[in-house]
Amino acid sequence: MEVRHIQAFIAVAEELSLRRAGRRLGVSQASISRQVQQLEQELGLTLFLRRRDGIELTHQGTLMLDQAMRLAAAAAEFADHMKTVESHRRGVVRLGIGWGLWDAVNRIRARHESRGSGVAVLGNDMASWNQVEALRQRRIDVGLLRLPCDTRELQCAALYNECVVAILPAAHPLAGRSSVKLSELANERLLLHDRDHAPIIYDKIFELYSGAGITPHIVATTASPAAPAGMISVASGKGIYLGLGSLMTTMKDAPGIAVVRIEDPRAALQVCIVWRTAEASPAVLEFVEAAREAFVNNSNAISRPSRISTPASRRSDQKYRGKKPRTYGSRP
Repeated sequence: MEVRHIQAFIAVAEELSLRRAGRRLGVSQASISRQVQQLEQELGLTLFLRRRDGIELTHQGTLMLDQAMRLAAAAAEFADHMKTVESHRRGVVRLGIGWGLWDAVNRIRARHESRGSGVAVLGNDMASWNQVEALRQRRIDVGLLRLPCDTRELQCAALYNECVVAILPAAHPLAGRSSVKLSELANERLLLHDRDHAPIIYDKIFELYSGAGITPHIVATTASPAAPAGMISVASGKGIYLGLGSLMTTMKDAPGIAVVRIEDPRAALQVCIVWRTAEASPAVLEFVEAAREAFVNNSNAISRPSRISTPASRRSDQKYRGKKPRTYGSRP
């Protein structure tokens, strides 16, 4: 999911016309239609009803609109901070940003601005594994991503560890806890999307179940835990999700569900800043230094520090996945 998908959705929702939405955003009607379809496919939702006499929002689309507008406002705020005339005059740092890492980006932004460098930072929403390739192809200068990724021939500095959380129904007996052991959720059905949707957290989930000696009761889904369709599934008792710690921020006030940290030393993903080994740009190197300074004290980091997975544990996970976990239902 990229900001352009959110902007396209908002434009179509407000204009109720692909043609007018495309004109508003300065793109073709076909491009707008394609972006909305991509967003619907990723969320597993039908956002609009297409009729001969026009377009209208579905109930799911109406629920999604408010959240989309908040995301768009956050993106606009980021752009306002990072893009100034003086910054463009002094230089630009192109930053790849992994999903859900806005709090970390904002913390780095504040530290970078305090240095008074006058350098613009242009953000690009980008999956962690895509950032590595973009760095090698010089399409971005710095990446903010989650490990594990293939960072060979790149410099990588750990900033903090992001915890793994369980998304439970609000009425669940463990919903009021600050943390929960995976063994306490062993009998719960696990809502799980395709690995292609988010391979890093997908692999981490199987690693945790393997380490706990538990075979997950999987219910296949196309919805992500942060999407309304995913929230409805949890709130109605169809199953639980395991997800990224950033969900604790984005979903903490969502009705009908509770977000609880998984109590396990392996239940974390390391968030890192990555840049090219031979980087010589003073602007890029200063941004990297600002990022490291922003997290110099991990006790104040966004998620509780914890041990991360090792290559050996990932090999164990790959062996475990060959055991064919029990699966309920079929993918919608």
